[in-house]
Amino acid sequence: MSREALGLHLWLRSVAPSDALRCWYGHRPERWPVFARRYREELRTPERAAALDQLRTLLVDGPVVLLYGSRDDRRNQAVVLRAVLLATAAGRPAAAAAAAAEPGIGAAIVSGATTVRGGRAGIRPSE
Repeated sequence: MSREALGLHLWLRSVAPSDALRCWYGHRPERWPVFARRYREELRTPERAAALDQLRTLLVDGPVVLLYGSRDDRRNQAVVLRAVLLATAAGRPAAAAAAAAEPGIGAAIVSGATTVRGGRAGIRPSE
């Protein structure tokens, strides 16, 4: 499906994992914990941190949909990204995002997308 067909308002390529990390991971479940840790590290780089700030700003106005291309709805970049957004919005340290990114923990992901809702009370998972 193309970006145009989705009707996206914004495509933040800079928040995605690096090509090297994605290729190394190769959707091998045994590599998930290391992939999640390395991706969280990448999200602290200046370019990716700026993109995260942009997402946090958008979350104040309403839900943000995080898309991913993996067939695995429990182990993909959106799971890690969502956990980081939720943890940092709640004022928890990034380490809390590591636990939240474990497969099956609060992942509210359906058919290749996860929605994170924002508002004055902070970011919360969609219901």
